[in-house]
Amino acid sequence: MREHDHLRHCIAARQSGDWMVFGNGEQVATVVDRLTSGQAPILALDELDYEPDPPIFTPRLTVIADNREGGRAWFGAARHSAGNRTTTNRLTLHVSDLAPGEGVLMTTYHSNGQEIATGTPFMEVRTTADNRTDLLDELWSVLPPELRIAAAAFVPGGLASADI
Repeated sequence: MREHDHLRHCIAARQSGDWMVFGNGEQVATVVDRLTSGQAPILALDELDYEPDPPIFTPRLTVIADNREGGRAWFGAARHSAGNRTTTNRLTLHVSDLAPGEGVLMTTYHSNGQEIATGTPFMEVRTTADNRTDLLDELWSVLPPELRIAAAAFVPGGLASADI
C-alpha cells in the first residue's frame, strides 16, 4: 500500500447541510468544516495557500455552492504570486444569477503542449449543453488528451448522482 500523498489523494467534493464544496485538494475538508462551524463562505475560503510544489506552485481552487434556493456560489483561488513574493494571493469571486448556458471556469494550469504554467484566475464561459452529461462531454472534449485527469458534473445537493 502506498503512503498518502496529499497532492494526489484527497476528497474533491463534499456535501454538508446547505453547502456543497468541491476543489482540487485537501482544502475541501477544511472549507466544509469552517462552513459547518458557522463561518460565512468568504471567511471559509480565507487563509488557504497554494501548494509548495515548485516550479508550478499548484493553485488551490475551491468552489462553495449554496444548496438553498437562489443558487449562489463562491469561487476561491489561492495562488502563488507571479512575481518573487512567496506569500499567497487569494481571489474570491461571488457568482449569482447565471443564466442557462453561462458559467465560470477556473483552471489550475494551461499548456501549449510543451510547457505547463499556472492558468488565469477565472474566465466567463458559455455552453450550448442542455444537460450535465452533455456539459461533461463538452468539457472533456476540449481538454488536451495528455492533460486529462478527471471531470465530473453535478448539481448542488446532487453529489451522489454525479456524472464522472
